Amino acid sequence: MRHKQEDLLLRMLAGGFRYSKSLFAHTSCVNAIAFSKYTGRWMASAGDDTNLFLWDTFQDNFHISSGPAFRLSTESRKNVLAVAFNASNDKIYSVGTQSQFVEYDISRLNLGQNQVNVSDFLSHPTTSVNRTSQVIDLGRGNNVQYSRSYGDTIYSVSPHPTHPNLVMTAGEEGLVRFHDLRSPGTGFPSMEGLVVRNSEINDAQWCPTPGASHSFVIAQQDGNVCLMDSRMAISTSINPVEDSDPQNVIHRYATWVSKAGFRSCWAPEPSSVAFSSDGMRMAITLKNFTPVLYDTFGVFPLTQLCTLPGNANSSGAGLYANNCTIKHGSFGGAGLGLPEDSIYCAGSDDFKVYAWAIPSWETLKQTVRCLKSELWLSETGTSDMGFATPNDPRTVAIPPCLSRPSFFLGGE
Repeated sequence: MRHKQEDLLLRMLAGGFRYSKSLFAHTSCVNAIAFSKYTGRWMASAGDDTNLFLWDTFQDNFHISSGPAFRLSTESRKNVLAVAFNASNDKIYSVGTQSQFVEYDISRLNLGQNQVNVSDFLSHPTTSVNRTSQVIDLGRGNNVQYSRSYGDTIYSVSPHPTHPNLVMTAGEEGLVRFHDLRSPGTGFPSMEGLVVRNSEINDAQWCPTPGASHSFVIAQQDGNVCLMDSRMAISTSINPVEDSDPQNVIHRYATWVSKAGFRSCWAPEPSSVAFSSDGMRMAITLKNFTPVLYDTFGVFPLTQLCTLPGNANSSGAGLYANNCTIKHGSFGGAGLGLPEDSIYCAGSDDFKVYAWAIPSWETLKQTVRCLKSELWLSETGTSDMGFATPNDPRTVAIPPCLSRPSFFLGGE
């Protein structure tokens, strides 16, 4: 049974959000947003118009003004696909098309005649900029940009959760690249190592679990999602390795999907992965499928998130779909006073964000069934989906399906 306070909060969320705020600055699709660590005061946004805007959500007139606090200048016209703050919130990284990988130093931003130390805002979250809203274009003298050509699109960037100068990128070339930005040199700092895969990589993210900062997850275009250890996986040579090399993979998650009574299975393409705040849980966004939640350090899924006709709480809700564009999801709840991140939100093709209240993780673990493939073939009359790993296709896990979103955010 959930705690009464938790039930009350979830009922409030299920009632929807009466107020929203439209933010205006971009002139084309917004592909990526990121919030600063800890307080979430700063929000970075970027997209197809090549602008990267920095918004101060704590400014006094944010509820009135719809403009960003800063515009970070870009020298080239390249689409931005992902942005992220580093562990100390004094750097922003962006990646995208044409092999761009850019670092912005935001430790000191210029507000007209005055410099603002962003770290002061992070350590004193009630501090206000106290100015009228205006876009300040940060020239090269106020930020540092590095770039290095890879030859392919970079889909993801993931700063290390505790080391502010370590960054991981991955993308079309099928490599996970590790960078130490403390490395000397006038150009882009030297690449410290890489992981070679046999497929394009749609996402690669460090695990934020304390004590497991050497762990990271990669989502490959061929359907494989793997937990890896940087102490074993990093190489300095671009020599393809066998995809089944046990030295490079801790385990593969069960992402091969099958229907009851059918021998065939398929591997939906993962577009992104997301961790809970403690890193113990992970969600995989799958194309032409639904989000699936996992224990980060386990193989089999804990639950499948979906929307069945007539099962959404709100009459305005539709059916979740992920058939086009890159989708991302996000955990939440711990910051609202819930005992854990028990809410998961995912974007849909219908321009809505669907949010599910997740039962306790212990409850989910107890409801996952594991069968041998022969027994799974004999099951009939069930709409549940089975999940298996390429390493052990004879074991099928059948997680519960959460078919009733708790609330959704409407699109326009």
